[in-house]
This record gives sequence, structure tokens and C-alpha cells, in this order.
Amino acid sequence: MTRALAGAALTGAVLMSAGPATAVTSQAPRVQNASNKKPAHLSPFSARLVAVMNQARKAHGLKPLQAVESIGKVASGWSAQIASQDELSHNPRLAAQIQRIFPNWRRIEENVGAMGGGSARSAADGQRLAEAYLDSPVHRANILDPHVRWIGVANAMGSDTIWNTIDFVG
Repeated sequence: MTRALAGAALTGAVLMSAGPATAVTSQAPRVQNASNKKPAHLSPFSARLVAVMNQARKAHGLKPLQAVESIGKVASGWSAQIASQDELSHNPRLAAQIQRIFPNWRRIEENVGAMGGGSARSAADGQRLAEAYLDSPVHRANILDPHVRWIGVANAMGSDTIWNTIDFVG
């Protein structure tokens, strides 16, 4: 089985992206538990972020991304981590964390960003961050990757900064 790991990051909005890196494994396919795909409950900020990303995907003839609670928990842990460190970085344990909940993953990508002067509860700020991600070629590539279908979206507030993580799984 071939797997790819990718990422991107943004701040002020500052962004960071982890792009595809390929690893090969001989693991036999396993059946995924349907509870792994339980829909996530999103804040207005995250709901708007996902809506804008899905509008872009639709414009390119792609299926919408589905926000999933289990992936959101992984993203939430990482958003809290980068907020506490006050520094953008990618989750070095992302593949192992996703492996536990999506053993058949084929592709993982991550966008991380930080945006000052906003509110993690504001749909307007979710719109601003989505536009920043889409304006960045590497982040846009993750959003428009036809091989990803599920995402986890999470935000953590720093003193005056929204720290965002989007984990993509396909």
C-alpha cells in the first residue's frame, strides 16, 4: 500500500503546509469502523472555513470534504500544542494518530495557520482564514486534493491569535 503524508502552514494569516511525502507499507487492509466517521460539530468559525473550502472543491468538480469528529480531536490536540508554544509547526505524530482511527488511510495532509486579531467563534474570521489558505498555492493544493475526503478542523486561542489545524485524510 502506498501512503502519502503532506502538510502546509500559514500565519497573520501565517500558514504552514506539509506536502506529500510517500511511504510504503505492507500492511493488509482492515475494515474501518463506521464510528470513525461520525460528523463533527463545528463552531461558526470552523463551519465557515469548511464551507469555503468545499465551495472551492465544488468549483473544481471535487466531492466535498466531510468534517469528522475523530480527526477533529487529533487537530484539536495539535492546535492546543502550537498555541501553547506560540509557534507554528506540524504534528510529528500525525500519521501514528490517524493510523489508530483510520487504519486504511492512503493520504494525510495538514494545514496549520495562525491569525491575529480574530475570534475563533467568528464566521467572518473563518472566511478570512479560508481565503488565506486558498491564496497560498501549497495550502490550496491540500484543500483541492481529490484523494482526501475527511477532515478534522480545530482552533485554539492564544493571547490575541487563533491557532488553526486542518488534518486531511484520504
